[in-house]
Amino acid sequence: MNYFKNLFYKASHKYQYEPKQKIGSLIQDVISWGENKGICKPENARNQLLKILEEKAEISEHELSGSLADLIDSVGDFLVTNILYFHIKGFDIQYVIEQSQNGFKPMAWEVKQDRAKTCICIMDKHLGKIASCELKGKKNYYFTTHLELSLRALYVFCEIKGINVNYALSEALDVISKRSGKMVNGSFIKEEDLLNVQAK
Repeated sequence: MNYFKNLFYKASHKYQYEPKQKIGSLIQDVISWGENKGICKPENARNQLLKILEEKAEISEHELSGSLADLIDSVGDFLVTNILYFHIKGFDIQYVIEQSQNGFKPMAWEVKQDRAKTCICIMDKHLGKIASCELKGKKNYYFTTHLELSLRALYVFCEIKGINVNYALSEALDVISKRSGKMVNGSFIKEEDLLNVQAK
């Protein structure tokens, strides 16, 4: 079933196309959205970090399920949460991502299907280090190496899976730009999720 779903997705979504917006413009639009929604505040940093970990878990889930469409969605959402978190922390996330892209030349041994799960494990490792830095209140320079290595693992993973990272981010931005909701205890809750909570 996933095989045919993936074929349909590639045909109907112009898979692997390069968005008109450059990565820097996409990042700035994500940050503007986050600021307008009240997400980009220092007191929301830990909740935003939890969002990163949730989205990373979805990447793992969709890697196992084999759904390419869902995997692309998860990669885009993961990038959105990273951009917002590191913006809150005062990082020039645009510089880090652009450096990762411009200097990204995966080695032949990295771009193999059996390396995808290794990339996920590397991401888990460095996200764990980032979480540790956050909880211990370490200064921002402790984050830098782990941020770069986590993003590099993501880019290798996407190269293996044939995912255009800019496309994934563009698709995620298109979805969130139409999303309504409100902040609850430091987290942005989608309107449909608010309705579900109220129904219970």
